[in-house]
Parts: sequence; structure tokens; C-alpha cells
Amino acid sequence: MRSKNQFTGLSGQLDAPDLDLVQDRNISKGVVAALNAAEARKRERIGKSRLLRHFMTEFSGSKGSALYKGLSRGDVVYVARRYRKTG
Repeated sequence: MRSKNQFTGLSGQLDAPDLDLVQDRNISKGVVAALNAAEARKRERIGKSRLLRHFMTEFSGSKGSALYKGLSRGDVVYVARRYRKTG
């Protein structure tokens, strides 16, 4: 997961001499769907904690959090990559 403007350098950071990239998928929409599906459960648990409510909302990607907004707008990209060892 990276912000869109940091995403271009990801391939260089993950390059390894004996690995070939086999699959590269943007799963951001699926992650947002999963966050939405768990929203009620998260809100119930977060509501029980007054002291850490803001932190837990942000950390869990609840609606209204910076992570949720970024994924929904496309400012944050969540990818799944699969590599295979060569040779």
C-alpha cells in the first residue's frame, strides 16, 4: 500500500536478483469493499474506547479516516504482487 505519488518507486524497491514478477494487481476497490463490510463491527468496538477512539478509527480504516478516503479517491493504491524465484 502506497500513496499514488510514491507508487512509481515501488518496483525498484522490491527488485531482487532471483525473482520475477508474475502477477501485479491493484486490489484497492476490494479493500474498500472489505472495509465497508466490516464497518459496523469496527464502529461497535471503537465506540467502547473513548481514549483511543480517533487512533482506532484511523488505524482500522473506518469511514472518514484518511486511509479510507485515500483508497476511495484513488490517492492510495493497494496492490497484491506475486513473485517467482528464477532458476
